Amino acid sequence: MSDTLIAAFFGIPLALMSYWLQAFFARRAELAKFERDNKREVYNHFVTTLVGMGMTRPGTPENLQYSKALLEARARIILYGSSEVVEKLADFWTNPVLDNDESYNRLTAAVEMMRCDIGAAVSADFEKQVKAILFAKFAGTGTSRD
Repeated sequence: MSDTLIAAFFGIPLALMSYWLQAFFARRAELAKFERDNKREVYNHFVTTLVGMGMTRPGTPENLQYSKALLEARARIILYGSSEVVEKLADFWTNPVLDNDESYNRLTAAVEMMRCDIGAAVSADFEKQVKAILFAKFAGTGTSRD
């Protein structure tokens, strides 16, 4: 057998296999990026809606609008969120009234899991920081979430 035939015999299948592997791993990376970006958008929608609800008085049209958006955000998390995030939110939603430290901690744990799920760093003081952002006194509403 000539060297040319041997090179063709091994070279063509190797080139095809190399192409297939490259396409496979590129598609896998693309799907992972899509999933991470989708989760980021879903979690952002949830937290933004939660903050908006906290900044409006209960019963107002704005608050009702945020309530509807929160239902949508919760549904999207069920569909697209990781099982860990769904578990943490389910733990909070067993008693979703923010009336004691335990309920604040459960919601904060869900937000912390969302950050971990999208690869964001979580500092040692994260729980305290989230509570300050989400549950502090909201300007103009006269309500306090702390």
